[in-house]
Amino acid sequence: MGNTAYGGLTENAHSVVVLVNFFDCQCEENLLRGDRREELLGKLRKAVEKSGFGVLDGDIQPFGKTMKERNEHGATLNLILEDSGVSFDCYPEVGTVQMNLHYCNITKNNDEKVQDCIAKIAHVLDAGEIVCHPPIVMHIHREASYKAESEKKYTQLPNR
Repeated sequence: MGNTAYGGLTENAHSVVVLVNFFDCQCEENLLRGDRREELLGKLRKAVEKSGFGVLDGDIQPFGKTMKERNEHGATLNLILEDSGVSFDCYPEVGTVQMNLHYCNITKNNDEKVQDCIAKIAHVLDAGEIVCHPPIVMHIHREASYKAESEKKYTQLPNR
């Protein structure tokens, strides 16, 4: 099918979700908690940008209800990308950071940037071990999604 049938997008237009665990993070002391999270967000932003993803904005959402909990426990650091977003769930108690990178392959292929991005983030975190889970490919167009072999095992939810 051509571009016209898909509103200017190709039949193969899709987004990808990549989940990565960074274990045994030995980054600078307290970089994963408290008032140093802004510094960590800045370093992660630079790593993501250097790998070729455009970053529009970022924010931090600490875990916990009280100010003490929010300073001592982890947080989710979010970066809004030009082509989607990336979040980092930080668990300083165990030295783990989980990354959820969601990017689009609509107007250009961003797949090659991902490995470089993971390597740069691992360097920032000084991660002792990296576990990359299989990527999840989500087609933008329903027809292409139905054709995708990896998505055939799922059943469609009833119409509302």
